[in-house]
Amino acid sequence: MSASVQGNSEKLKDDLRTAADDSQELVRETSVQANARIQQARERAQDALQRVRSRLSEFESQTARRAQEVRGATEDYVRENPWQSVLAAAGIGLALGIVVSLGRRR
Repeated sequence: MSASVQGNSEKLKDDLRTAADDSQELVRETSVQANARIQQARERAQDALQRVRSRLSEFESQTARRAQEVRGATEDYVRENPWQSVLAAAGIGLALGIVVSLGRRR
């Protein structure tokens, strides 16, 4: 998984956790109010919060599982094709070196 995708996934998870925590705090703060409409809203918010937390947990599990699969596939490819892997890494390193050196010249 690329660093930017992983960073975006982590940011999304953090944002969802923050929203869930804020929602939980709101539910706690309004628990003393006995108005029927407020009580119904609290119950809906609690249900939504439980669904979000469940989906977040599911998302984390799927992301971890997918990262493990990608890592395993990459390791298998490198084991089966060591010279191609070395050449690909060298080519990427060369390309990055050229880009960096061109960037410094400007």
